[in-house]
Amino acid sequence: MADTDLTAFSVPTKRCTKCSLTKPLSEFYVSRRQGGVQRQCRCKPCQRAANAANHAKRIRTPEEIRRAKLRQLYGMTEADYDRLLARQGGGCAVCRSRPGGDTRILSVDHNHTTGDIRGLLCTGCNAVLGRIERFPGRFAQYLRSPPAKSFGFMVRREQIKALRQRRGKQIERGYGAGRISRSSVH
Repeated sequence: MADTDLTAFSVPTKRCTKCSLTKPLSEFYVSRRQGGVQRQCRCKPCQRAANAANHAKRIRTPEEIRRAKLRQLYGMTEADYDRLLARQGGGCAVCRSRPGGDTRILSVDHNHTTGDIRGLLCTGCNAVLGRIERFPGRFAQYLRSPPAKSFGFMVRREQIKALRQRRGKQIERGYGAGRISRSSVH
C-alpha cells in the first residue's frame, strides 16, 4: 500500500491566544462582529473563564450603583448630592420630608428639556411635579373649575365640620366611620 496524504483529511485548527493551545475550530465560538463569520481568538473554556471573571467584576453594591447613576445621569458626585441636600435643609425641596422611613432616598429633579438639575425631591413630589409639567394647563383648569362643581356637589367647611362631629359621635357609639356622600351633604 502506498503512503496516503492525510493532510487532505485534517481538521482545521486555531491557536488560543489565552492558553496557547492549538485546537479544532469547533472549540472556538463564532464571532460575527466584523461583517463575516470568524472564530473568536480564545477557545471556549478560556472565553467562559474570561466571561465569568468580567461578570464578577461587574457585580456591585447598591451604593456603587447609586454613585455610578449619579455620575452617568446627572454628572454629580456623592459630595455634590450631599451639598445639595444640606442646602435644602436635609429634606425634599417641596414638602421637606427627610430621607428615612417612607422616604428612602431623594430623587434628583431635573429639567428634561435642558438637563438642568433643580433640586432633590421625595418620590411623591417628584411624581406630582412630573405630571404638572406634562399637563400644566389641565391642573390649573382643574383647580379653577373642578368637575364636581358642575354637579352642585360642593361640600362647604361648615358641612364638613358637622359631618366630622356626627362621625365622631358615631364612632363613640360604635357605628363605624360614616361617609361623606351626596345624600348626607344636603
